[in-house]
Amino acid sequence: MDILYVDKGIHFLEFAVLAVLLFFGYSKSLAAKIKVKAFLTFMSAALLAIADEIHQYFVPGRESDVLDVAADSAGIIFGIFLFWYFTQKGKLKTLVEKDNRRI
Repeated sequence: MDILYVDKGIHFLEFAVLAVLLFFGYSKSLAAKIKVKAFLTFMSAALLAIADEIHQYFVPGRESDVLDVAADSAGIIFGIFLFWYFTQKGKLKTLVEKDNRRI
């Protein structure tokens, strides 16, 4: 039994997790405003989504789908919002603050 759009849901979740991880990485390594980090997160993950679909176009037995990129992009936006929300609520504040101690 095929479940409709399970593939799109998997794409959504996969790229939401990727966006959270990228945003976390940018937050730990860049001293920039949160909007810049969010933009870099979106652009990095979106380029990966597009590269993935281009790659699938050339793989026999696989197909490239623009709706996959749309699901990926929606997941990216959700992941960025999720990370931003929990950071603003203070739940992740200690994780993203830079450690200024010297060894």
